[in-house]
Amino acid sequence: MATDVEICNRALDAIGTAPITALGDGGRASDLCDRYFQQIVDDVLRSHPWNCAMTRVEIDADATAPEFGPANRYALPEDCLRVLKVEGDADPLVQWQVEAGYIVTDEPEPLQVVYTARVEATALDPMLVSAIAARLAMELSMPLTGSADMRQVMEREFIQRMRAARSADGQEGTPLRLGADEFGLSRL
Repeated sequence: MATDVEICNRALDAIGTAPITALGDGGRASDLCDRYFQQIVDDVLRSHPWNCAMTRVEIDADATAPEFGPANRYALPEDCLRVLKVEGDADPLVQWQVEAGYIVTDEPEPLQVVYTARVEATALDPMLVSAIAARLAMELSMPLTGSADMRQVMEREFIQRMRAARSADGQEGTPLRLGADEFGLSRL
């Protein structure tokens, strides 16, 4: 279980920069880690349906319906980074869309939602931690070392670690399946 600072220090080690003791403590590396860390974690979590960040909830409809179109809207949970699946009692292939912090649909409440949540670093899978550290190293390499070559090396490292993490993650359960209608719509 890694902390934010431990992940940042793995990234800094990879590019040959001195470790930090806290995020945003006034040093250049610490301030850059503080600026980039959460956005990078969020980006990586949104990129794949990671098991360690998957959450299920039932959501009640918002009091205000959409202006037109779907009958209901449901506020996304505050920690939601990406909606993965929406289910309802009436139809297993619910038609839905995320719009400005809400899921809009004709499905009645409660709406069953599976989503990627923002989680603490200590809850992340170890292989995902390695991928996040590599991505952070990639982003920090130019501002801290000024080396475009180092950035390219770290980009390749990030891609390799993401592949390995996705592969391991995908082997832990039955994959989420898109229905035929959803698959066809996603190709538009």
